[in-house]
Amino acid sequence: MSDPVFPTENEDGNTMHHRVARLSITVDDNSYQEKQKFLGSLQSLSSDEVNETGNVQLETKARTTRSTNFDQEDSEPKKHLEENVNNDLSTDALGKLGTSQLNDSAVDDATDIVDNALLKGRSKRRRRRSSVAQPVVLRKKKFLQDEPSLTILSDRPKKATISSIRDLLLHSLTDMQLVPRWCVLNNRRSVDKFVVVFLRGLTNTEFGMSDLRNVNDPQLISKFPLNENLPHFGQYFKEVIPMAAPGSNKCIYSTYSSLVSYTLSNKQKAAIKKENENRKIVLPDLYLTLDELIFNNYPIHEEVKGASKELIDKTADYKSTKPFNHEGSKTFALDCEMCMSLKGRVLTRVSITDFDNNVLYDELVKPTEPIIDYVTQYSGITEEMLINVETTVENVQEKILELISSNDTLIGHSLESDLHILKVKHPKIVDTSVCFDHPRGPPSKASLKMLMSTHLDTAIQKSFKGHDSVEDCISCMELVKLKISQGYLFGKSYNMESLFKRIAQCNKLVKTTNGEKIPKKSVVIGYSAIKNFGHHEYQVQCTSDDEIVEKFIETQSENDLIILKLKELEWFKGFSENNLATTVKLPETIDEMYRKVDARLQKIYENMTPNSILLVCSENGDTRELLKLQELSKSYKFTTEKTADNINVHVVDDSWKADSDARMNTALEEARNALFLCTLKPKKNDNSV
Repeated sequence: MSDPVFPTENEDGNTMHHRVARLSITVDDNSYQEKQKFLGSLQSLSSDEVNETGNVQLETKARTTRSTNFDQEDSEPKKHLEENVNNDLSTDALGKLGTSQLNDSAVDDATDIVDNALLKGRSKRRRRRSSVAQPVVLRKKKFLQDEPSLTILSDRPKKATISSIRDLLLHSLTDMQLVPRWCVLNNRRSVDKFVVVFLRGLTNTEFGMSDLRNVNDPQLISKFPLNENLPHFGQYFKEVIPMAAPGSNKCIYSTYSSLVSYTLSNKQKAAIKKENENRKIVLPDLYLTLDELIFNNYPIHEEVKGASKELIDKTADYKSTKPFNHEGSKTFALDCEMCMSLKGRVLTRVSITDFDNNVLYDELVKPTEPIIDYVTQYSGITEEMLINVETTVENVQEKILELISSNDTLIGHSLESDLHILKVKHPKIVDTSVCFDHPRGPPSKASLKMLMSTHLDTAIQKSFKGHDSVEDCISCMELVKLKISQGYLFGKSYNMESLFKRIAQCNKLVKTTNGEKIPKKSVVIGYSAIKNFGHHEYQVQCTSDDEIVEKFIETQSENDLIILKLKELEWFKGFSENNLATTVKLPETIDEMYRKVDARLQKIYENMTPNSILLVCSENGDTRELLKLQELSKSYKFTTEKTADNINVHVVDDSWKADSDARMNTALEEARNALFLCTLKPKKNDNSV
């Protein structure tokens, strides 16, 4: 089920993000592609003169031909210019250049050449070839001494938000014309990498500052008594920047998920709509591809096209549906209900319906582990319901393989969780959480309840008694029927795009030895399970903050955006429960915790490459009071008692006081009271080339 079967206040933001189905449409921006194509040819420039250090300076001698109206002429002058460059300039030496040898300020060189050549009509460029092939670094003379610089602005009219961070990130790593308003970044093309460290638990108190809720301007660290156990925060950063964490007047949102998507331009949205407005679909068009199956953490069936043996063998102990002929429906919906044990989720109910919404199978399942929480408000399961139940998971597996052929279609909402708990694999999956988007677009994910209300004007899951798996099966089937009848764009939100996807559309200056372009890369290092191999970013799973820092050192050379998600400080301070790495041993005192945090920051900074940006974000403020009140609110809403007829009915819990709503609002304000720090690591030797 897409709807959380259990409370998810402490769910990692990355997990939420990785369940998002992205709209796989590429906007055909001709001007952008043309510029990128021409930039690729200029990036193949060979050497002019070899200096003593082995770097090569490019000298050009151009003949300028001005046009009275270049933009309105046909493409012949531009095509002629590109042919001349490709014919005149060698790519031999570039093939031997490794990514690590490239100075990223050279991107400015190529970009300026493109802009000047296309706008002013410059033609041939002559060059001399060195007799000995050398590693090539393309740089213009004017950039030899030009390094990037970052200045934080004061006098802010309003508080910074997560979009402030995203604007700087895109401004640094892409060609998008998003200029951040809270800072000034000069020579942005010379920025090598962008490192984001999420550090929940870091608050204004560590910097000796009072409440920042009503403060917009950056606060100079030197003017406040910084905690003596955090000296490197004062050494690397000058200011603390107050930030409003993403959220609403009722809850806070995942800062990570809010960071990794951005709004498409009106031109891009119009292009998507025009290209797909009359696009009709049939059921197979909704099948999850291999990439989508991997991205959404599905077990991979051997009949999935393109699946490797390695992917299939990851779930070798699962049962796989087999091909066979049978009468009746070839399209099925499946849903499971689960309860909690000490070892995690336990299967307690399975339902299967056919295309006509006939119930083919609906059985309670004997738990494989003792249940510690029936979470009735979500699962609909009570202790009494499972008394004398003898159906086992193995019985359910047999029934599924008996009913459903591998040639049939299986429909569900976030069906991966159901298949994993069943230990069953199937190749032809339709996931309503993928083919329908949240109205806000990614990374938000629409619940089944929201989809039914929005698209079919039907209220489901409205009882405090919990979900009904048969009702959920029928809901999924009806949504898919509606989607097919309305076309591809129905239920799709094309307002947002993945940050990682946009970064991957920009290329590094170097190419492979085969002349292939190398897209920029992103990596997320944290505690979450790896779910997104093969997409625009990849994830490294760790079991401690120290391991995260070590993995950063190992992977940063190949990546342009590195996101680190440190957790131990928030666990120590009780901002969330540690349900991700139970083997982590936390320090005994807060001072020792601070010293560890400071040492990790020092290690990250010292191992960053020069000309890289480091940004540390607290994600949100103090969430402890908010979490307590949320638990109290759930108890108030879902407390039940037995009637004389042994029926569960809702009762009012008097633990929710008259002032609890006001306390919740205050706690929410405190939870959204976040901050971040930002700096640019300069070169150690400003005179180095």
